[in-house]
Amino acid sequence: MNSPRVLIADDEPELRQLFAEALGESGIPVRTAVSGGQALEILKKNPGIEVLLSDIRMPGMDGYTLASESLTVRPELKILLMTGFELRTPPELLIAREIKTLHKPISVGRLCELISGMLERP
Repeated sequence: MNSPRVLIADDEPELRQLFAEALGESGIPVRTAVSGGQALEILKKNPGIEVLLSDIRMPGMDGYTLASESLTVRPELKILLMTGFELRTPPELLIAREIKTLHKPISVGRLCELISGMLERP
């Protein structure tokens, strides 16, 4: 099995599985996490992960906190945050890093295009 290049953190099992399967079918190796805390641990153990795709609104550690914490561990990480709710102003670090945000629902085709584009960029 190839080393994961994308980590998906979402507390909604159906969405997490849908996105993981779509990216996997596109040839992109994926790991998944059910929470921000689990995602952070996976990032620490998998240096090949290049993109974090995270829901913003999760119990415990939200997506903004996960993104900030992830960047302290992996400053080169590319991050894509998504939400089905109204976006609040992100922390300064995320504004400076130009973290991308998406509104759910998003088509799996569009998501695969975005992630592929992020993986192609240095």
